[in-house]
Amino acid sequence: VQLGKALSDPIRGVTALRRSGINFTVKWHQTSYLEAGTYRFSATVDDGIRGYVNNQLVLDAWRVGPALSVYGDIQLGTGWHTIRVEYFQEGGVAVAYLKYTRL
Repeated sequence: VQLGKALSDPIRGVTALRRSGINFTVKWHQTSYLEAGTYRFSATVDDGIRGYVNNQLVLDAWRVGPALSVYGDIQLGTGWHTIRVEYFQEGGVAVAYLKYTRL
């Protein structure tokens, strides 16, 4: 997920929750088929982010501040998994990058 792409072009899985001037929130979601293993979810954000896999919190940096990188690991079985990301921006530059990799 890259915020710049989400704000400039409509893409599947992006839902804008609130946008007021330069303050807004966004929610992304997708379902992916993943092989069993430990996965690392990492994000760089300005301002806040929460990331969930199958409704389990994996990333939690819900705060106002400059760009910050965070990560969380989760063990997953083979199959379909729902990934949900909630992001908010409060003034200034908006940054939201999310990726996941199997370790």
